[in-house]
Amino acid sequence: EFMDDFNVTDITQAVNWMVNVQMRDQAALDSSPFGQFEVNARNAGGSQGIPTRNYFRFYFNSDSYNTERLEFARGPNSLLFGDANMGGILGQLTKMARFNDRRTEARLQVDSYGGVRSTADFSYGMDKFAVRTNLVFQRLKPFQDGTFTRNEGIHVAVSYKLAAKTQLRAEGEWNQQK
Repeated sequence: EFMDDFNVTDITQAVNWMVNVQMRDQAALDSSPFGQFEVNARNAGGSQGIPTRNYFRFYFNSDSYNTERLEFARGPNSLLFGDANMGGILGQLTKMARFNDRRTEARLQVDSYGGVRSTADFSYGMDKFAVRTNLVFQRLKPFQDGTFTRNEGIHVAVSYKLAAKTQLRAEGEWNQQK
């Protein structure tokens, strides 16, 4: 809800709202193999603060259209939640297909510069099988001439219940950002 209220559309924008977390400085970004996606937590720089996705390192700017939750674990306990550094870890959990959950959600945003962003979330769950599809289409034109942001993507998550406490999950994504 917070991400929706403040129109946070990707993980680099979310960092601006986290306490004592910042993107790495420009000198570090220029020499970094992972560019703008490294975060500096608690001013404990020097080691790579690469965000994770579903507890695995993810070297890409995650979009909010398929984000179920963003979490930030601080300090040494962050090692419990993935491949972390000493300052902490920023993690994204993608939307999962949930059993017995059926819903559809669509959003359309238009801005004063002629930009448009549209997202859709389709979920269909039964007792033993569930599928969830998320879509994004974005064409933003900032106030500066000659600049733009384009994003198109689809994310599909599937869950199958093998037993009462055992399930098989799979997901796939195609995304193109410019």
